Amino acid sequence: MKSTLYSLLSLTVLSIFAVSCDNELDVNAPFEETTVVYATLDASTSVNYIRVTRAYLGDEGIFGGNDLADSLYYDSLDVQLIGRNQSGNIVQQVTAVKDPSITLDTGFFTTQGYTAYRINGNLNEDLVYEVVVTRPDDNAQIRAETQMVQDFAITQPRFPTVNPAGIRGQEVAWDQAVNGRVYNANMHLRYVEFPRNNKADSSRHTVTYSFPYVTGDNEDGIGEISSFITLDQFYGNIAAKLVPPTGNRIRIARRVDVEVVAGADDLATYINVSQPQSGVLQDPPLFTNVQNGVGIVSSVRRSFELNKRLANASLEELVFGDYTCDLRFGKVTTSDTLFCQP
Repeated sequence: MKSTLYSLLSLTVLSIFAVSCDNELDVNAPFEETTVVYATLDASTSVNYIRVTRAYLGDEGIFGGNDLADSLYYDSLDVQLIGRNQSGNIVQQVTAVKDPSITLDTGFFTTQGYTAYRINGNLNEDLVYEVVVTRPDDNAQIRAETQMVQDFAITQPRFPTVNPAGIRGQEVAWDQAVNGRVYNANMHLRYVEFPRNNKADSSRHTVTYSFPYVTGDNEDGIGEISSFITLDQFYGNIAAKLVPPTGNRIRIARRVDVEVVAGADDLATYINVSQPQSGVLQDPPLFTNVQNGVGIVSSVRRSFELNKRLANASLEELVFGDYTCDLRFGKVTTSDTLFCQP
């Protein structure tokens, strides 16, 4: 083993000397077309989207194509969504529609030429869906399939109010979903903001607290998952995301909506391996379930408990508490609207 190692080292040194007259090192492999596909299908909505882009690597590295549309996006593709039953028979097939109205957030990559592919119509949670992308220039097919996360219920909060200022905080619990593996709960505080002397000039806003991801212990829809949000987490999140309103504008809390998003097993794996690395190797491992390409095709399902009111103790904390005193949330009474005096 030692002699083999020494031989490899010697070969490496000789190679370095052999090319010492040329100080340019070509690190790019020959061009290979790589299609990138992303989709999280949801059977509870009548419209789904599939994102298809292409990978690139030019002589200039990552800066060689980030601002060139034809390095990132395809002019034309055939994108199909195929649904199969448990016997493997095709019972649904939808041709995706190219939809340029879906915009890409501005950033490192150019938005010119970006498009998504829209699936119109309801999907069946009992089917297995396959995304099939065909490139017209070489007829290559890129495929990925997913089972659908099925409907599930939120079991807590049960009452018309939520109370994150309570002694234990506020519990959020839900049944595990069939084909579900990873879960993300969100608590949305809806509020209005307006000048104190002109309520008609109001605007609606939302501030969201997202619970950490939770991994379920089965995909059979058995059992329940529970999580809590504490006073510090709920109000600290509001304080971190909002600034005091300008002028004489005030805020009034309207309601709290609870949302839980369930993701399928491949999405759970993708999320887990994409987390920041803490060891010596900083690059996360690549996970993809796309054949002849890269990316992730999976499914999600959302469940909601809507129109909850803040319990009186939680409203008091929002208006007069240390975290949010200066944010000008008001408490409406029969005679006046009360505010905290910082």
